Amino acid sequence: MKQKRARDTVLRMSFALVLAFLAGLVVVGQSSQTRETAERERQKETGLSLLREVVLKEAANLRLVENRAYIYKSAATAVSGVDRKQSVELLEQAILEVDSALEAQVVGSAAPLYPTEELRRVRNEALLALSDLDPMRALTALRASKGGAEVDGHLTPADLDLEWRILQRSAATNPSLVLQTAMKGLASSPSPGLVETYIALRETSPENGRQLGRAIVERLSRENPDPHSSAGQTAFTLMADLWSRGQKPALDTSSLGEDSVKQLVTFVADLLLAE
Repeated sequence: MKQKRARDTVLRMSFALVLAFLAGLVVVGQSSQTRETAERERQKETGLSLLREVVLKEAANLRLVENRAYIYKSAATAVSGVDRKQSVELLEQAILEVDSALEAQVVGSAAPLYPTEELRRVRNEALLALSDLDPMRALTALRASKGGAEVDGHLTPADLDLEWRILQRSAATNPSLVLQTAMKGLASSPSPGLVETYIALRETSPENGRQLGRAIVERLSRENPDPHSSAGQTAFTLMADLWSRGQKPALDTSSLGEDSVKQLVTFVADLLLAE
């Protein structure tokens, strides 16, 4: 009986989500036509009311955290075209649901109540979706999240990689934020994810990309030449990018400048000698 009731609840919410999504499509589809503004607003409010009255009220009663987070994330997708603010808030609620469960498992120190890796996957999907709407809030949520505990005040490697992915997705819409955050990331040892972020930034904002690329090279030059270290792998990744862009056998110097390229080549040579 309980399983049937839970299934019916999910079905009701799913149906409401579909209707809300369709209402959003109608609003967006008619926005360029000569329909009455009042009618468009009525359709929009109908979809949002379905979310408030059915989805959001009943989602809190679902037993499994991942189901609650899934409903919030789906609702965020449904309304993203008509209410960006509501979509952001729903994604933050999904992240909060997962975060609270992960924190409780750490504090309880008993056998995990939920599959930790599944919870982190759900959290990461919500964070990436949030980054498409508001990169700054996504980065703030990641830093505040307990999904991947910090080590000595720094993000874990998995969450640091997620931060780079968020920045890469944001390069086209907020290059200044990407540059500022990436430059702060140079306080720790560079990683290949930083190079991928530099590449994404270079494609959308060449000057910001050049500034970040030169800073990466300068930071690498202060590292010990260990080919197996994160810095060593970063240097190899950056060198491979320059090689792929250049006219063989020459390296591409346009994105970094000759001085930075020479500095990188010297460091890579030291890495090869250290093998």
